Amino acid sequence: MKRITTARVREYALLPVTAGRAVALATVPTMMFCLSPLSRALADDYFDPAALEFADPQQQTSDLHYFAKPGGQQPGTYPVTVVVNDQELGQADITFVDDGGQLRPVLTPGQLAEYGVNVSAFPAFQALHEGETFTRIEKFIPDASSRFSFANQRLTLSIPQAAMNVQSRGYVDPSRWDDGVPAAFVDYYFSGAQIKNADEGESSRSNYLNLRSGLNLGAWRLRNISSMQYDQQRRHWDTQSIWLQRDVRSLKSLLRIGDTYTTGDVFDSIQFRGVQLMSDDEMLPDSQRGFAPTIRGVAHSNAKVTVSQHGYVIYETFVSPGAFAISDLYPTSQSGDLEVKVTESNGAVRTFTQPYSAVPYMLREGRGKFSLSAGRYHSGGESVRSPEFLQGTLFYGLTAGFTLYGGTQLARDYQAWALAWAAVLASSDRWEGMSPRPSPVRRRASAIRAIRCALSIRKILSARALRSASPAIATRQAAITILPKPAPLKAPRGK
Repeated sequence: MKRITTARVREYALLPVTAGRAVALATVPTMMFCLSPLSRALADDYFDPAALEFADPQQQTSDLHYFAKPGGQQPGTYPVTVVVNDQELGQADITFVDDGGQLRPVLTPGQLAEYGVNVSAFPAFQALHEGETFTRIEKFIPDASSRFSFANQRLTLSIPQAAMNVQSRGYVDPSRWDDGVPAAFVDYYFSGAQIKNADEGESSRSNYLNLRSGLNLGAWRLRNISSMQYDQQRRHWDTQSIWLQRDVRSLKSLLRIGDTYTTGDVFDSIQFRGVQLMSDDEMLPDSQRGFAPTIRGVAHSNAKVTVSQHGYVIYETFVSPGAFAISDLYPTSQSGDLEVKVTESNGAVRTFTQPYSAVPYMLREGRGKFSLSAGRYHSGGESVRSPEFLQGTLFYGLTAGFTLYGGTQLARDYQAWALAWAAVLASSDRWEGMSPRPSPVRRRASAIRAIRCALSIRKILSARALRSASPAIATRQAAITILPKPAPLKAPRGK
């Protein structure tokens, strides 16, 4: 809105005042000075709030200095659309304060956590007291920024992908899991035979029945495996195993009570009757099962990251400026370099190679797996002793492709410990040369070694235990497995 005023000034006649500027007709000496080179100085646009006139002389003007510059706005609380890394998260009432001539949002660590930011990974947030706010997000998260568009009422936050709690592909919130409906079932297998002896006129009959039954009630599952054998001489009913189990969602594990088997990843698997709690990979997304490396890099803009193996694209995503980490690759073949290409928004392309190989027992970075078993050794034979025992195993994926794991078995007269690690070791040979052809030839050979080293210790506490201990209670032998290094590439000879 333009306001026009007029005034009388000695030696000057003011033209209408528009948009905060005044043009005056001065006397001849004054005009000569204005036309001289010494007067070629320009000032910023400025609107003097004192130029406003009100019908009520006692009415006071508001603080309008925020509007003195183009784009200036008054601080306050505005309903805005929150956008994080080009993804709209919805509407929110955000308070903005003036900071260096521009409006900055007042945020809390709790708000960023709701937006998907991994605030626990940044120590700067831990120094804030409960309820304390901040305005400059870049001081807490490197390469992060905020931008407020008042005209569009839009708050845009740019946060590096590595600082976000990125959900893995195939992830389903546990709150949406369904335990199913109550049900009971019986699965059976029956076989029978009748044999007749024509010479003696006698016949015999033999039958076998196998039952696998179950009952589902809420989160609990009751299972039973039984069999029956009968013929003319005898009839025998045998309950092979019966157990009760349920999922423990908070631990991504399975609780089982009754007849079951220990895990066979560190020690030999044995049958026992007792209690077991172990990790269940079926509760993980498909992209988090098995082993795959974590790819790290830095993007200078909104960039596209493409991952290829053996010439085929296996992953592609878009990341915001700053550090990024890709940890949801699907498990691929046991070996083969991963070629990573980062395409910036200006068309610039950067590539690097991620060595990749795997051996059994390797886990992804930050992934853990455990098992706890306690009970009594259980065997079908009646003459075998049934000692009580306790077994525990633990796996954990470290950085740089290392996995540390181990376990222990404890019984009255028997103890065993195992400690092992698995890793990916990479070495590369590179040469560059010119061929007779117009384009240079560059080749690179990389050797990837996957190694597993295990150390096991058994301690027999008494000769009696040595004589009577079940052969199934034993540790694996120490082993080192190294994949052979491929032959180096040879430079092509020019024709």
